[in-house]
Amino acid sequence: PETNLKFCEENNISVLRFPMDGNKEPMHEVPEDIMHSALTALIDVRYHPILIHCNAGKHRTGCVSGCLRRLQGWALTSIFQEYNHFAGDKGRLADQLFIELYKPV
Repeated sequence: PETNLKFCEENNISVLRFPMDGNKEPMHEVPEDIMHSALTALIDVRYHPILIHCNAGKHRTGCVSGCLRRLQGWALTSIFQEYNHFAGDKGRLADQLFIELYKPV
């Protein structure tokens, strides 16, 4: 929302956008090049502290966070536990499959 952008501008906080649709059946998933770009920004300390968010903070946020955890060397069981904790009953198997198959560069 506009109020969030205004707050960021007033506090010299960078807003980075990586437009992506969520992982949905059938055969629709986040483009890997966008995920690579998002993760590159996430690990760049010039942007820290950082907030990852999408419309609801569940699917795309969970997918990006899960891929970041892969990059950090987390076990898949821990990644999925964190994903499901925040996604609740709205979790998507397609997100978890994307995270599992994602190969960090």
